Amino acid sequence: MLSAARAARAELERARADVGSSRDQALPAGREALRQAALDYNAMQIGLFDLLDARAAAIDTERRHVAALAAYWTARANAELLAQGGTAGAAVSVASKPAGEH
Repeated sequence: MLSAARAARAELERARADVGSSRDQALPAGREALRQAALDYNAMQIGLFDLLDARAAAIDTERRHVAALAAYWTARANAELLAQGGTAGAAVSVASKPAGEH
């Protein structure tokens, strides 16, 4: 039980760090790259497909941030469940279902 609690805490801290770095570094950098690409496109320095590539990269960065948030909330739910005397992994089985499945 103690080892499961330590593992849950470590996972929660790792997930929190991932969300923080994504929010503070990756998202702003991706948004700035897209903004710069739009400026370059407007100045006719890059083509439409380069702009679309920049937008796809920004979307991918946002998707990774959402995945990091999901991992954080799953880890938090597991930690809270363990603190209440439950078993680790029960919250993961609910959160890991693909969208649309109930």
